[in-house]
Amino acid sequence: MEISLTTEELALLLRLACIGEWVKHGHLEGDERNDADVQAHRHVLRKLLAAAYKAKMTALVEYDGKVDEYFETKAFEADYLQCIDEYVEEAFWEELADRLAARDLINELGEAGFEALPQVERIEKITDLTEWYLHEWATHGIRRLKVEAMPGDLTAETLN
Repeated sequence: MEISLTTEELALLLRLACIGEWVKHGHLEGDERNDADVQAHRHVLRKLLAAAYKAKMTALVEYDGKVDEYFETKAFEADYLQCIDEYVEEAFWEELADRLAARDLINELGEAGFEALPQVERIEKITDLTEWYLHEWATHGIRRLKVEAMPGDLTAETLN
């Protein structure tokens, strides 16, 4: 099979592949990185890196002859890591708002009341609370965010 790509399309595909590989496997350590799934993804990424290098896309890819391997340039890596950082930042606040909204609704209705809500109504109520949290943080940052427990309150019992 052969795919014909312009250099701009190859650069975009390589960026997407690097982002995907990092998101899927960036958190793995040690032996986990030797998993067949990880190696299969890495194999495809190596092919894209080699193709980009052969297409003289040296702003994105460099070759190390000592290890016979292609690597992302520091500038290219910084570019796609910035994209990942922006996503992680946004996802963190969205997830926190969703979890706090669900917690607040459960506290208000009790678990049985929460479970008894029709799904559409539950989603609407959580969405409204989520939007409130997101607006609160957009307006005031975390200045008004409080956690009732204090680090000195931690015991072996509360950590389990």
